[in-house]
Amino acid sequence: MVITNDNQQEILKLKQQLSSQFHMKDSGELSYFIGLEIVRTAQGVFMSQKIVLDLIKKTAHGYARALRFPMDPLVKLTPNQGCVLTNGDNIEDW
Repeated sequence: MVITNDNQQEILKLKQQLSSQFHMKDSGELSYFIGLEIVRTAQGVFMSQKIVLDLIKKTAHGYARALRFPMDPLVKLTPNQGCVLTNGDNIEDW
């Protein structure tokens, strides 16, 4: 379970209520949860799908690089637009 709130007193109060009813362990500040890596910096909180990053590291052999936006954020995708790729199609051909 992840508990988040700007008010630390409210978090403490909720944790005390929960621990009176359930056996629980406080794992401290969140850094990894269900495949998400959470990093806090002065600029804010950043989340990444760590499992995907690990997979890229294992298979890409240094050819892949992280992008702020992996695709154009203004592109509007629709279910009836584009072409269907079949097995063996080269994505760079279309």
